[in-house]
Amino acid sequence: MAFGLDYSDRVQPTVAKEMGATFVARYVGYFSGYDINNIAKEQSKCLTPQEASELMSMGIGIVSVYEWYGARPSIYNAGSAAASFAAGQWDAHTAGIIHTTCGGPQQAPIYFCVDYDSPGTETIDYFIGVASVLGIGRVGAYGGYRSIKYLLDNSLVSWAWQTYAWSGNSLDPRANIYQYDNGVILADGSEGDYNDSKTPKYGSWK
Repeated sequence: MAFGLDYSDRVQPTVAKEMGATFVARYVGYFSGYDINNIAKEQSKCLTPQEASELMSMGIGIVSVYEWYGARPSIYNAGSAAASFAAGQWDAHTAGIIHTTCGGPQQAPIYFCVDYDSPGTETIDYFIGVASVLGIGRVGAYGGYRSIKYLLDNSLVSWAWQTYAWSGNSLDPRANIYQYDNGVILADGSEGDYNDSKTPKYGSWK
């Protein structure tokens, strides 16, 4: 339906515009050194209010995605979503602050990454924790086929962004976004991934 990019490199919004992106998926939390008290400062791979404003001024929607490697190694397994209820609450609270400060509306979903080949079963407590803060209607997941199917089947998420990685030839028909290629060299030499929306509403905000 709509073509979108996701990237962790610094990419100028004009590049996304020139490539015909209708939306970009951007991180609202990614690394342990993030300064939550100064969200406007450019910090590694994360969205800033300035970048969000520039994207929106060009008519490009934003999808909020959360990943936070190395923040709390005692409750994370290699930075995955295989974590506790409390970790889900902490992540949801932090993601909500960054998302809102960057201009994200209160009702927009945030996708939380299951960035490995997961069956989904070990992420139950984590996503229950996320939902306890954001409300289940705002909770999305990024992951491969097995984890996406499991989370949807068990009503642990309301939004799904499936990657072709770890998915074989399977695509859950309920997926809102599908990431079909990654490691693509973009027009400015940076690296990003290609996505298509699969439903009219997929969590993009402007």
